[in-house]
Amino acid sequence: MHGHYLSIKEQRQLKERRNEDLRIAKPIRRVAKRSYPRLLFQCAKP
Repeated sequence: MHGHYLSIKEQRQLKERRNEDLRIAKPIRRVAKRSYPRLLFQCAKP
């Protein structure tokens, strides 16, 4: 069961990766929010 245990180094790497993902995702989310209706419209068409 202790295969789920992460070392402190791994935890730090995970946290850094998550922060990086958030940093990357924020501008994308902003753009997505602006173009969301258009995307929905495109997706709605078969």
